[in-house]
Amino acid sequence: HRRRALNELSSAGNETRVLIALTTAADDRLRREQWQRASALLDIAADIARRMKHQELAAYVLVKRSVARLHLGRAGPAAEDLREARIWIGQLSQQSARDRADAELAVAESAQSRANTPSALAALDHAVQYYEKAAPAYLPPVLLERARLRLRSGDVADAQRDLLAGISTLEQQRATVAGLSQRATMFATSDALFHEAIAVAITSGNVKAAFELSERARARAILDGLELGSGQAALPPSLERIQRVLASDAAIVSYVASNDRVSAIVVRRNALVAFDLGPESPIRKLVTKFDRSTTSAGSERDVTAASDLFDSIVDPLRDALVGVRTVAWVPNNALRGTAFLGLYDRRRDRFIVEDYVSVEAPSAMVAVTASLHAGISNDARALIIAATSFDQQKFSELESIPAAAGEAQSVARLRDSSELLIGRNASRKNVLRDLSRYPILHFAGHVIRGRTPGEAALIVAPTTTEPGFLNARTIAELRLPKMRLAVLTACRSTTAGGRADGPESVAAAFLMAGVPTIVATPWPAEDQASSAFAERFHQALTDQTDPATEVCNVLRRQSRDHLNRALSPSIWAGFRAIGGTVFLVKNTSDALMRTRRRNVL
Repeated sequence: HRRRALNELSSAGNETRVLIALTTAADDRLRREQWQRASALLDIAADIARRMKHQELAAYVLVKRSVARLHLGRAGPAAEDLREARIWIGQLSQQSARDRADAELAVAESAQSRANTPSALAALDHAVQYYEKAAPAYLPPVLLERARLRLRSGDVADAQRDLLAGISTLEQQRATVAGLSQRATMFATSDALFHEAIAVAITSGNVKAAFELSERARARAILDGLELGSGQAALPPSLERIQRVLASDAAIVSYVASNDRVSAIVVRRNALVAFDLGPESPIRKLVTKFDRSTTSAGSERDVTAASDLFDSIVDPLRDALVGVRTVAWVPNNALRGTAFLGLYDRRRDRFIVEDYVSVEAPSAMVAVTASLHAGISNDARALIIAATSFDQQKFSELESIPAAAGEAQSVARLRDSSELLIGRNASRKNVLRDLSRYPILHFAGHVIRGRTPGEAALIVAPTTTEPGFLNARTIAELRLPKMRLAVLTACRSTTAGGRADGPESVAAAFLMAGVPTIVATPWPAEDQASSAFAERFHQALTDQTDPATEVCNVLRRQSRDHLNRALSPSIWAGFRAIGGTVFLVKNTSDALMRTRRRNVL
């Protein structure tokens, strides 16, 4: 129906407007790697451009469609598009238009043919020169294709120079964008550029370069927000500066993808080691198996999936983690959402939660920056929200949650000088008014995911003048230097899309607002289990304590039955600490906090 409507519009004399709208929409789909949708839009655009005999737009549309078709495995039709595009380009009379079209064609032909001939390199050289002068914003993918051609011919040094130049161009463009949410999308289409550069660094044995490149790609908008929100200066992505502040018994385990393989880089104060964990596809299958085991009804003592994933992604690092007591886990996209605390070492009959104080973070820099101001100080006042009233017409898929009020009241009894917002009092206006006043937030209610980054939201009470939600983009733009901890017992409060930057989840949004530690879950949360965890956690969370440590303390006690037998992570491993822990960094001298950490090990 949509295609028929667009064709009718174009037949009515609106061809140019329709064509521009179609190509703009298709470009957006290509950036998001939505190849099928982009191809469908470009099918319509190609028909209109041919009918109009618009040489420049016809060439542009056909080149773009060839890219989509190539990613869809349709190499033959993609090649036909490029042959037809060359015919249209030959009819262009303006030299500037021909230069632009030739540059676009050279990049597409290189990606399709994979040839490493001198003529192919010369065409890409011409494309680079054109984009450097005429359109620097489009230069990174051109440099990527030239780097790939040079790698195929064995010219590794020049290839890496192209890759680093492309990354630098992206970073320069990003620096000109003011909004944090907008910055988060700047690297959304640059995965291949970073993956190729990381692969070259790892193959060359340059682990330091591989690690720093992975950090340049990760969670930069979250790091920017954390710096602004906390009122402290964030460290730039530098291995030396990270190692300088790491505690001697702490490690950062950073997982990176390169050329369809996964590597783990272990960072310690005086060591840096990389491990090749093998192809990404089998690891993704183990992650899927583990995720399913945590949400399906199975044996309460079934730890097979937790053990298989441990053997694949943690056991190879065993020697590098000797003497470590605190770990920040930094997952790549394949491992995002994995409950690291619930992974099981069958040889030693130990869960990760029994060996390490653990946090998960979107980057090593975020983990370190958050850890530098993590922990609960003498001020342990809390804002406690039970969002039991919500717009049931707008959010008809959400069930009522009367247990949230009881959970909030139980937490309030444990926290002196707390403020309690329940039901209709938990409105958007009241929540926004009070968030900046308290060091601790506890939210019991619903979270929705949203279709695009920033649309995930806390569901709150509606009013006649305000909507009944507080979305992640709004939270991320807050500055919350006083808040040290946000506890979100809502279902899937850490769940995000396919990227690891920007306010893709409510938990990430609070990190961007400057909150150093978030306690949340990517799983569906049962009322009874959430309330039990919340009460035990807040009982343990006193002045001068570290939230991540107390999460581990609570979960460790829940991981065994009365006979000390290991229980399935599906029973107990839903919650995790995200961001920082005081024990990741040096100079944590408080004796009480160190004593409490020993209790977990």
